[in-house]
Amino acid sequence: MVAPHSLLGREAELALAARRLQEAAAGRGGVLLITGEPGIGKSTLGSAIVEDAITQGFSVASGRALELSSAPPWLPLWPCLRGIGIARVLLPANPEEVYGLWEDVLAALSEASRRAPLLWWLEDLHAADAQTLDLLVFLAHPLRA
Repeated sequence: MVAPHSLLGREAELALAARRLQEAAAGRGGVLLITGEPGIGKSTLGSAIVEDAITQGFSVASGRALELSSAPPWLPLWPCLRGIGIARVLLPANPEEVYGLWEDVLAALSEASRRAPLLWWLEDLHAADAQTLDLLVFLAHPLRA
């Protein structure tokens, strides 16, 4: 675990993140959301969590939402999806095909997590497109199981 003195006043958050990483390493996935006003150290806290995960042998992928009106769907997830073997994500022509893509992502995520525990670190989700948020909600449900 990251030394508490490296992030003053974040001992509780670091302890919670350490527990979540232990649970993920034991096969129980989950979601940890860091929220707050700009400038309070969310990225610094996240970097400490990522560093801790890497030292524990996690496969880590990071993505970031960008405040672009023309950002393609799932942009924040592209590095994460590549990390689990989904090389290219195209917007399905038919809305019903989106669920097929989501099922493919879920299957690839499940398979990849058998090789090593995974951590997806996503920043600036307040700027994420609806497709990214929908996919994350879809993936979060089976993580609890």
